[in-house]
Amino acid sequence: MASFSRLGVRMGWCGRLLLLALVWLPGRSIGQVWEAARPFQEAFDNGVELYRAEKYAVAQAAFAEALANAEPGVDLQRADAAYFHAVCAARLGRADAIFLLERFLDGYPESLRANTARFEIAKLYYEQHGYQQALAHFAQLQRKAFTADVWAEIQFKKGYAHLQLNEEEQAMPLFAELKGGTSYYANPAAYYYGHIAYSQGHDATALAEFERLKDDPTFAPIVPYYIAQIYYRLGRYREVVDYVTPMLPNMSSKRKLEMQRVMAASYLALDEPQKALPYMESFLAESPQLARDDHYLAGILYQETGRCDLAVEHLEKAVTVADSISQNANYHLGYCYLQLGDSVGARRALELAASMNFNPTITEDALFNFAKLTMEQRVNPFADAVDAFARYIEEYPSSPRIDQAYTYLGMAFSATRKYQRALEVLERVKMPTATTRNALQRASYYRGIELFQNLKYQEAIERFDYALKTPGMDPTLYAKALYWKAEAHYKLEQYAVAAKYYQDFLKAGGAFSRPEYPLASYNLGYCYFKMRNYPQAITWFRQFPGMLKDSDPQLLTDAYARVGDSYYIQRQYWPAIEFYDKAAKANGPGADYALYQQGFSLGLVDRPEKKIGVLGQMAARYPQSLYCGQADFEIAQTYQQMDQLQPAIEYYNRVINNYPGSQWVPQALVQVGLAQYALNNYDEAIQSFERVIKEYSGTPPMHEALAALERVYNAKGDVKPYLAYLEQIGQSERVSAPQRDSLIFSAAENQYMLGDCKKAQASLREYLAAYPEGAYSLTANYYLADCLLRNHDTAQAIAPLEAIVAKAPNARVEEALGRLAESYEYANRWSDAYSTLQKLEQVTTSPKVLRESRRARLRAAIALEDNERIVQSAKDLASTDALSPELMLFARYNLGKALLAQGKLDEAYAAYALIGKNTGSATGAEARYRMVEILAKQSQWTRVQEETLAFAKLNTPHQYWLAKAFILLAKSYEKQGDTYQAQATLKSVVDNYLDKKDGVVDEARRELERVLQRVASPTTPASSDTIQFKFQN
Repeated sequence: MASFSRLGVRMGWCGRLLLLALVWLPGRSIGQVWEAARPFQEAFDNGVELYRAEKYAVAQAAFAEALANAEPGVDLQRADAAYFHAVCAARLGRADAIFLLERFLDGYPESLRANTARFEIAKLYYEQHGYQQALAHFAQLQRKAFTADVWAEIQFKKGYAHLQLNEEEQAMPLFAELKGGTSYYANPAAYYYGHIAYSQGHDATALAEFERLKDDPTFAPIVPYYIAQIYYRLGRYREVVDYVTPMLPNMSSKRKLEMQRVMAASYLALDEPQKALPYMESFLAESPQLARDDHYLAGILYQETGRCDLAVEHLEKAVTVADSISQNANYHLGYCYLQLGDSVGARRALELAASMNFNPTITEDALFNFAKLTMEQRVNPFADAVDAFARYIEEYPSSPRIDQAYTYLGMAFSATRKYQRALEVLERVKMPTATTRNALQRASYYRGIELFQNLKYQEAIERFDYALKTPGMDPTLYAKALYWKAEAHYKLEQYAVAAKYYQDFLKAGGAFSRPEYPLASYNLGYCYFKMRNYPQAITWFRQFPGMLKDSDPQLLTDAYARVGDSYYIQRQYWPAIEFYDKAAKANGPGADYALYQQGFSLGLVDRPEKKIGVLGQMAARYPQSLYCGQADFEIAQTYQQMDQLQPAIEYYNRVINNYPGSQWVPQALVQVGLAQYALNNYDEAIQSFERVIKEYSGTPPMHEALAALERVYNAKGDVKPYLAYLEQIGQSERVSAPQRDSLIFSAAENQYMLGDCKKAQASLREYLAAYPEGAYSLTANYYLADCLLRNHDTAQAIAPLEAIVAKAPNARVEEALGRLAESYEYANRWSDAYSTLQKLEQVTTSPKVLRESRRARLRAAIALEDNERIVQSAKDLASTDALSPELMLFARYNLGKALLAQGKLDEAYAAYALIGKNTGSATGAEARYRMVEILAKQSQWTRVQEETLAFAKLNTPHQYWLAKAFILLAKSYEKQGDTYQAQATLKSVVDNYLDKKDGVVDEARRELERVLQRVASPTTPASSDTIQFKFQN
């Protein structure tokens, strides 16, 4: 409080000045003047007395009364009364104090009390923590207007205000000015000066100030803790222990907790972890909340004392943000995980430590050990040993471990399957060793296999060539490269080149022991078969069975069948029969074809009974075979040729009744009618012929039936019913029509046969317009459609193709259905294509046509986005015999996709599981991801982890799908409460996944940020110690 003696002197002087002002008022006597001033003076004097007694409320009322009684025009009266009225409001802490003081300054800017009024305003703002406003008013004060003590107060409060505003640089000189003085504020200024120096890391300066204050009663309770912390920061750990130990028993619980942590850290720094641990455990037990650095310190102590299980628990909680604490914590976690036998966790921790650069020594060591662990485990595709060792070599070329790194790099290439990335790294090695060259050969070869699996055959050949030209190549690898190069040429239909490399493979050292060795002979047979060099094809196909170590019914059946075909094509029927028989007995896929061909060939060598016997086995052995109907038809024809008409009729009827959609049905009906005619069963014959005429109008069998029907009625000696029947069916002019019909069609056919489709189209259209149901209408529609398709006019070809299909069954219907489906597909008429392909599958007897039709039907269902149809079509395709691996993959992939879209998760999983083993293809890799995705949808988090890690071990080159799986893996860790592993997994994707633009890294980063926000905890909070001072008013 300001000196009241000084205040009294000032008031006396002001009273005299007021008296003089009143005496000199014109036109007033002194008595009058005193009488007029009395009310004001009495109220004013009363206010002053009350103010001196600190009775501010009644004083303020007195000053308000004085203001009311002040003489008009006498500003000095009003100024003093207004000043004290406002100051009383300030002392009372009233809300309008600042307003009254500022009104005083506005009304009396020249008052001698203006400085003290500003000081009062500044103090009010200061006390209300309005430090910015306080500083603005402090800045207006003049040094000469205040005593030294008051000025010291002003300077201190300015410094403190700057400190609260985090303006330490402005606060420092103000405290520095005061700390060496003798004012009341000298020691508080020294304390805050030391505090700022401490916070800025100027430990020596801070220590000097705090040591000066250790005997000050105000600061003695707090400065020892600063001193202990500074000793610790200066690395004077023994002094920390010696200084703190005697103080601990007398400390408050809060201070004791803090010092226990300092003691633990100091003993650790002195390499005495056993002495540190009790202090740390007391701190852990008593602390209400642990910060990251607390967990870090506890983790290190537990590690140093052999308690890695507890160390992991704490170190994991120290890893939340990218800083030096996290890097160190991850590094030590790597050690602890290894001690606990968790090499996967160790690798993740070291990966995270290696990804940070706060401590270069740790970064280097973590990277090297991470690379070693990764090579040993091969479970994380986004931070593989190849990349890790390559990065190590690039960043630490002068490291003492550089030779080890190169050695491990070679080993990593032998173990990894990321061959393209391996090649990119190996080709950058400036001085390759023999190990490096060997790794380069292997990487090039296996990259070729990857490309082959992804149907990139020309690129695969280039990689195989690179591997083959490398000197000193491993003989087995050399032989394998030759074989797969031959396979690639075969896929490109370069059969002569393929044959050369298959033969080179057979001659290569190391080839004999390879499982591909017998397959080379088999494939050579196909090369020559495709080139129509049948004698050579026979040689290689016949050689193949003797080269097989284990019987393979599928390959044996196919090889024997191709030998049979080769002899058959050369009209060497007896050896063809022999090998068809071997193929049928091998009983693999295609055995039904071999059995049919065997029977058919027996007919060609005039062994009808044996033919019937062999073909008669078809229905019993292969009841679902496409050749059953054809076999029955052949048996019927054979019986008919042997003049055994009753069994012939029986087998024709089996074709008619068992295979109603077959192309053989109309011909079978005609033959049944002819057989009945031969047996003189005229009425039955008439029924058969009339059925053909009715059901197969406009087809060649219809015209055969009409001709045969005429012979039957002639045999009966009664043609009138025949003529009436012709009239009934619109064929009354049949006697003369055939000649005209034939002439017009023949002209059109001649143009077609000459290849003049333009003229042929016009003639064929003219014929069909004249004879829409003519004897040759079916053939005319076929020729017309063929011409239109040759000219790529698929839209116009649809009508004649539909006309052929409408007259099914017939000899042209199978081909017409296939071409019609293609035309619908070209026109994007997917629904029509789908139904047409269904019809094709009902009539075809060709396994090849069936396979192609089912593939096209699945394609149509996909285009229709009809999951029900996709499921059915995919199942049908997958069940087809002799399906290529590519088509099986296509079927099962789309089956899984459609089932997943339908929400049939278990069925979708099963479908994907069938193709998820071959992750060398993009489809297989996606299937594996979908398996993980399905498990995640079902919240089977442990299985998500198992499947993802199994996926990673397959080393797929299709990293996109594996990265997506790892994001789900991180989610599984999070769901199970292991946020540390979730962070490590996501960070691995963010840091190491190569394609930064396909959305995977963005997704992983978003997930990582979300997880970090969940687990983030504050660092050790700044000391909340506040020394409270009672400042002079």
